[in-house]
Amino acid sequence: MKWNRSPSKKLLRIKVTSHESELEFNISHKSTGKYLFDLVCSTIGLRETWYFGLQNYTTLPNGRMRLLQWLKLDKKILSQKTQSDHKQLCFFFHTKFFPEDIEQELIQATTRHLFYLSVKSTILNRNETNVNGNLSGKLNLGNIGLLDAT
Repeated sequence: MKWNRSPSKKLLRIKVTSHESELEFNISHKSTGKYLFDLVCSTIGLRETWYFGLQNYTTLPNGRMRLLQWLKLDKKILSQKTQSDHKQLCFFFHTKFFPEDIEQELIQATTRHLFYLSVKSTILNRNETNVNGNLSGKLNLGNIGLLDAT
């Protein structure tokens, strides 16, 4: 994967896309998934990190189908079967786990906002009205201050 490395100092060019932004980083080619995930979380000001993760596409052996896979935090990024656009590695910041009770479990406003964007995206892009059981019913946007966020 030499094409992913910047010419100087063996850096990886990384792009992370979330529901509302794109972040770009240059990190060591020896970096782990945890290093990148922590860098993303600190950049967006997220402290309740355990609900989220980074995903990347992987191609199956048949070469045709691509699936999203979660980045393993304990392994080096380059040791995982990650896809690139030959200039940089691209990841997606997504909700990995959903809490049972949003009002009780989500404390930070940033976390609540990211959950709102995740549920909104799922409903709009996939035409789903039932997101993870009764999560959509529990997601009372007025109670978490996001009713007028759109």
